[in-house]
Amino acid sequence: MTSDAYDAFSEIPRILITTFTVALTLVCHIFLCAIAISSVFGIEQLIHWLWGQEDPKFFDVLPLRYVFGAVDLGLIAVFGGFGIWDAVKIFRGKK
Repeated sequence: MTSDAYDAFSEIPRILITTFTVALTLVCHIFLCAIAISSVFGIEQLIHWLWGQEDPKFFDVLPLRYVFGAVDLGLIAVFGGFGIWDAVKIFRGKK
């Protein structure tokens, strides 16, 4: 066995650990995002329950479901963006 082949095989544990770390980081971000979105959904349902069947409006202009939809989109963007950012940092070896 040449030293180049040995060097390639010696990198396998590091690659596997890095891949596992990235996967775990992304799963944690997805889990936290799901918890945050579930909390926002619960608050939205509470507001709809308090106001009855009608769709409440934000300052009598914007339906509240649009506001909660924007909050959901923002949470997905933030958690997704930081999850990918952390994954790239781990792959580069900076974390």
